Amino acid sequence: MRQEMLTEWIAQTYNTDPEFPWESSPESMVFRHRENGKWFALAMAVPREKLGLPGGGRAWVLNVKVDPLEAGSLRGEPGVLPAYHMNKEHWATLVLEQVDGDRLKLLLDGSFQLTGPKGKKGKNPPGLTSMKNIGKELARKLASVGAGTPQALREMGAKEAFARMRAAYPKVCLVHLYALEGAVEGVEYNALPQEVKADLKAFNDSFKEGRRA
Repeated sequence: MRQEMLTEWIAQTYNTDPEFPWESSPESMVFRHRENGKWFALAMAVPREKLGLPGGGRAWVLNVKVDPLEAGSLRGEPGVLPAYHMNKEHWATLVLEQVDGDRLKLLLDGSFQLTGPKGKKGKNPPGLTSMKNIGKELARKLASVGAGTPQALREMGAKEAFARMRAAYPKVCLVHLYALEGAVEGVEYNALPQEVKADLKAFNDSFKEGRRA
């Protein structure tokens, strides 16, 4: 994903604009929560040799917060590196030219959830966040459309839950549909078979083409 597209997607999805806090690095962009001011992402252009990448010039990267329990396994994925100039236990660096766009969006959404304001005790629907791919923000959206428990989500199905979310939250995208299907099946979204992903993509495209209300 190009950094221009990423910046636009973040603005549309999280209603936040980039900040440019460093005169010495004018291209570097910080993205913050409006509620608590915490960073959830940092985009910057880093010399390729400092990242251990071949070739000259610089590569655009995105630093995101990750679950420390998952940090090690994430680094085995293409384009995921130990955090550049940040805590390597809690953050990871994503090389934009190497990380799949859907995967990048899911990791970014996870960072947004991990750094967001802490909800009141009992606010999050019990059980949903124990499912694969379901973070706090997605759990709240699911609860608001009638899928507030793992059983309710499984009975409703990923497509119906997504359709309801799409009506209530127009900015949800294909990666959320993948996440829901993975949650129902009990697998990471990127482990879904290609034929399942193709079917889900066609379902998502039907909204764009106006075949659904």
